[in-house]
Amino acid sequence: MRRWIIIFGCCGLLACYQNKKSSTNKFSKKKAAIVKVDPKAMGLMFDTLYLDHDITKIDTIRYLTSLAKITPLPFGYDFKKNGYSKIQNYNDNLIYKNVNDKGSGKKNDIYKLPPITRIKYFSLSWVDTDKCNDEKPFVEYLRLTKYRYKLPNINGYECYYWCDEHLDNEYPSQVYINCGWCFLYNVYGYLILYNRKKEEANVVALYFDTPRDGINAWRYFYIDKNYVIHLEEREIDNDEGTEWSPADKHIVSISKTGEILSKRIN
Repeated sequence: MRRWIIIFGCCGLLACYQNKKSSTNKFSKKKAAIVKVDPKAMGLMFDTLYLDHDITKIDTIRYLTSLAKITPLPFGYDFKKNGYSKIQNYNDNLIYKNVNDKGSGKKNDIYKLPPITRIKYFSLSWVDTDKCNDEKPFVEYLRLTKYRYKLPNINGYECYYWCDEHLDNEYPSQVYINCGWCFLYNVYGYLILYNRKKEEANVVALYFDTPRDGINAWRYFYIDKNYVIHLEEREIDNDEGTEWSPADKHIVSISKTGEILSKRIN
């Protein structure tokens, strides 16, 4: 289980991470290294940040080299049919064994992605990705080496779904320093459309739960049996309380030539 704790204080800034030198597809059990960083460089407003990323207990002990069984469509939560009362539990259960395991870290199996030499990120709206201190979007540093669900192939793509916190991928220490805020409280679910011949991945964020510029933002998804992807974003204004306000709605599909098509429907 991966544990991380945020503590505010007056001490110097410490961030504990493992800068892994081995292959991104192998996970060691070495202790996390300590990296000293400047809080101003991370753009953080507090003095002390502890990110306790215990890689010795991360759920990569369940990292399987075999292929996952194909999860049939439809996939995702049909919010149009079922409403919103159980939508968060559904997305939590895509990561955890059941929603009650969220605190204990009993997670669903992880499988190894085929090699990816290039990621093409398909952005739908401004909340798709946060920016790092160098003003580059976090997705420019995104690493994808594993998945939880294998979906049916479509129009030349092998299809995978990876969902977890960004902290559950290992990054070089400089990325943690540059993109520190992007790792806090962020949970994402990525659809990975993989072109095996080119070793290229087209990536769409189907799910996220992230704080951004005074709001909490969510994106929920439902992939119907025709491989049409229905997305809806919701927002809570942190100053106004817990009222949900509807944001963007999108339809995403994949053409017969492999082009990713999107349409905003509100």
